[in-house]
Order: sequence, then structure tokens, then C-alpha cells
Amino acid sequence: MKKIALCVILLLTFQLSGCKKNAEYEDKISQLRYDVLYGETDDFDVTAYVEKREDPVCQDGLAGEMANFLTFKIEFDRDTVLKSSPVIEFETDGIKYRKETEYKPLSDFVYCFFSPKKLPDKKLNVKITTDEKSETVTLLSVKTKSTLTYNEALNSLIKSKTPSATEIFDGKTPYEIKIRLIYSDGYECYFIGLETKEKSVGFLLDGSTGEIIAIK
Repeated sequence: MKKIALCVILLLTFQLSGCKKNAEYEDKISQLRYDVLYGETDDFDVTAYVEKREDPVCQDGLAGEMANFLTFKIEFDRDTVLKSSPVIEFETDGIKYRKETEYKPLSDFVYCFFSPKKLPDKKLNVKITTDEKSETVTLLSVKTKSTLTYNEALNSLIKSKTPSATEIFDGKTPYEIKIRLIYSDGYECYFIGLETKEKSVGFLLDGSTGEIIAIK
């Protein structure tokens, strides 16, 4: 019985110390893109980047006040020539949002961002209007069961003991962390940037294993 009690105490101790360590890094995150939603039609693809980031952005080694951001990227077929600016409409938490994108007749993609009160959770229905033609697209999270959480990706970087990362993690200079989930052609990875006021270093990690792919 005493052995069981001791095991429970040790387990709780490890859990609490882990929470404390995670909380320490959480306070340094100035950008967190934790999900990517994707959907497509016969005419275009839509990607929505779900994130919280400091606003305004300032590379000073400190994480400022965070705000919600939802950035859309609409990619059209190369042969598409737009006659007007695409319009994006959606609703979250009972609030409707609508915005006209920048008009780029010769470009095959456009961007548009919002600051919704509540960010979507794994799914979002979006209405896209182009040249008076409207289509509703259901965007779904690209994350799978094997996708690491952002905390797991960050822990993978910390445990890697990579010199350029350890120098900042263990140093006395204030730093901020930028984490972005990236999705391209069915492949997921994480970008983790570490920034002080004087320098920055970025790491690209496999989205399923946490293995470092590249350092910049």
C-alpha cells in the first residue's frame, strides 16, 4: 500500500513540474498557429490559418497581448481571370463576418484576414463570391491522429538539445516563441521561431515525429 501511495505522489510531482515548465514557455509564445482548415471546389482551393498572435507585432523578445486572427488564402486555377474582388463570408459564435479581398486580376491567389471574437474549432463553412457566383465551402482541419500538438512539437525541440535553440532557451536574454502549423500537399510540419531583440533562429519540424528537418 505504501508503494502505491509513493508511486502516486511521484506521478503527481512529475505532472506538476511538467505543467510548470510548459507554463513557463506558454508565456513566451507571441504567435501560435495551431490549426489549418482546408476545402476545395472545382474552381478554387481555400485555406484558413487559425492562430493567436501578439498585436501589434514587435520583435523585442517579449510576448505582447494576444489577439485572434483567421487568415484566408484562396487559390484559383491558373487560367482564371477575375473581373472583381472575391468576397468571403462566414459565421462563428453567432457573429457574421464579411470582407472583400484585394483585387488582383493577374494573380492566381488572394489573401484576407479577420479578427473574430471566437476562432473556429476544426470546421468552418465559408461562402465565397467571385464575379457574382457564390459557393459555400466546408473547411476541415488538416490535422490527423498522428499530428503532434504544438506543445509536443515545442517539447521535441527543447529535448533535441540543438545548440542554437539551447543557447536561447537557457540564456538570460528575453526571447519570444513563434509556432506555426504548416500544411502543403498533404504534408504537415511545424515552424518554431525563437527571437530575441538582437537575433532569431527558425526550426522546421516534422508534424508527426517532431524530428528537425531544417534550421534557418
